[in-house]
Amino acid sequence: MSQPFQATSVPDLAFSANPSGRYLIGSPDAEEHSFDDEARHEVHLARSFLIQATPVTQAQWRQLMDTEPSRLKGDDKPVEMVSWFDAIACANALSRKEGLPEVYLEDSAPRDDRRSVYETLGYRLPTEAEWEVACRAGTLTVRYRGDVPAGVAAIG
Repeated sequence: MSQPFQATSVPDLAFSANPSGRYLIGSPDAEEHSFDDEARHEVHLARSFLIQATPVTQAQWRQLMDTEPSRLKGDDKPVEMVSWFDAIACANALSRKEGLPEVYLEDSAPRDDRRSVYETLGYRLPTEAEWEVACRAGTLTVRYRGDVPAGVAAIG
């Protein structure tokens, strides 16, 4: 695989490439603790996509948003206590910082309603299917490193 894409304006903001293709997502019928709406099914991702290789850190968030919403403080810790609207504002902030057009309007609609969010040049949040494909990392197991041993899921 090639080197991850690196945003130029925010330190340590690296993205991994995920190819287009057909993927199985969702949970197998026998998976413990799964819900009815998580049935395993095939999705077709028509376009490859980039996704940040790690969660957004508090330092990265602060650089983009000039706020500190997290309760568990630490520059290298993931940012938490943010809403979906906060996340799209952060994506727009990164787009501006990188000299790219913003993807979202404040009401969360794509900026140009004549185009798909996939055709925009700025940063955006992944779709549910993209998120699951990236998290599973090419596996069909519960976790990217394999299935969870009995009793672990009940503990957390």
